Amino acid sequence: MNYSYNAYHKGTNHNIQQLIKEGVGINSISRLLNISKTTVLKKILIIASAVVKPPIPKGITIEIDELKTYTKSKTNERWVVAAYCRETKKVIDYKVGRRTTKTLQCIIDTLLFANPKKIYSDRLNIYPKLIPKHLHSTKRRETNHIERKFLDLRTHIKRLGRKSINGAQKDKYTYAILRIYFWGISPIENKQSKSLFY
Repeated sequence: MNYSYNAYHKGTNHNIQQLIKEGVGINSISRLLNISKTTVLKKILIIASAVVKPPIPKGITIEIDELKTYTKSKTNERWVVAAYCRETKKVIDYKVGRRTTKTLQCIIDTLLFANPKKIYSDRLNIYPKLIPKHLHSTKRRETNHIERKFLDLRTHIKRLGRKSINGAQKDKYTYAILRIYFWGISPIENKQSKSLFY
């Protein structure tokens, strides 16, 4: 098979992006596009670097939660910490790392800069240390939207499945795939504007 030739077909990057947003795994993308897994991973990093993170709106209501995954081995835990905006119904920021004060502070500081109306979280004991009391709430069922988003992620992205054997080899690939999934060009948007990756 001539992997290098197929990898440089016009539209390959676009196809990779769309397959990721449809929940297709790395090995499957490699088979469908007839390019090596290594090339797919390299292109994912390139595509993700071109995806523009949307600005966080001011004065919004935010839900924040953590999703457990792993890197290389299931003993090497990682967490996707994501913030969901109720007004736009979209994920507005996320981090991948250990569930520590350092990881959570990176995302909380960004959210506070947007002057949110309220931030809802679970009862993890780190949040009260980072979120001002007048903004923070841990009421039951107030994180339903972000929890539903995480359920979608586990369904669409194989490496995030609870019983998956498709763990990421490096955190940067999980981060890149999520960036494409959350903020990459959708099929509808692509019809309205020329792809950046052709």
